[in-house]
Amino acid sequence: MKIGPCESIEKIRSAHWQKMAEETGVGWPMLRERIASLSRRTADALRDTAVRHRAGDDAAMVERIAGIIEKRAASLLLQR
Repeated sequence: MKIGPCESIEKIRSAHWQKMAEETGVGWPMLRERIASLSRRTADALRDTAVRHRAGDDAAMVERIAGIIEKRAASLLLQR
């Protein structure tokens, strides 16, 4: 699924989300806040000790994923 004209999650920028919001009739401020909220909740859940415990041997991967989410969310939200 494309976000605006972007096909790669690694390359998605604020402008791509804004384009998608425009194309779908969703308000950009509302979408931006939703992206921020979901990013925070996902990163928080990945840092939860219960989640890490369930991950067992994959705890390092959980930490890596949480870091990627935080970095991408921060980058996206700074582009306002």
